[in-house]
Amino acid sequence: MNLLIKYVVMTIISCMYVELIGYLSHRYIIHEGIIGDSIRVTHYCHHEKKYPYNNFESKIYRTAHDTWPWILIIIIFAYIPIYLLFKLNIYDKYVMIYLLLLTTLHLIFISYIHDSYHIKNHWLNKYEWYKNHKKYHHIHHLDDKNYGITNYFYDHIFNTFSDKIVPKKNNFNGLEASCDDRIKSLDFISNWHFI
Repeated sequence: MNLLIKYVVMTIISCMYVELIGYLSHRYIIHEGIIGDSIRVTHYCHHEKKYPYNNFESKIYRTAHDTWPWILIIIIFAYIPIYLLFKLNIYDKYVMIYLLLLTTLHLIFISYIHDSYHIKNHWLNKYEWYKNHKKYHHIHHLDDKNYGITNYFYDHIFNTFSDKIVPKKNNFNGLEASCDDRIKSLDFISNWHFI
């Protein structure tokens, strides 16, 4: 296979895989709490305390320090499998390095786009595609829909996409918590924002 085609195919597969990890973890781990509430409370703080549906934007990003669960999820479901596939001689070290860098850049991009949705007058607001995605993310803060961040491909596949503004629902299956309830020992990981 031509080297360029090989890397294009790997890029597409990697991006779709990272988006799938993001979708499944956002829906089932972060919102539904299938592995408990410890991780979910950090995202609850983002949804219900820092950016409730009626105060969705601010002049500067008000962090809920909820980035670290995503980093742990990427380490477990992306970085470790990439390394294990290398150790099994599925590909060489150059492919492994490429996939690790691509995954990291994808995570940074997703984080940047997500944080930008919550910033008033963000420079991307001049683009129609961005305004639509921002609306879909606002709907996510209202309803158990739109778990994607930079695209909603898997929301369409799993029938969780919506473009309709609805009255606020409880997106965390009855969870009630405060920002003080979240795990704070890894806050330093969440202090980087690129806006």
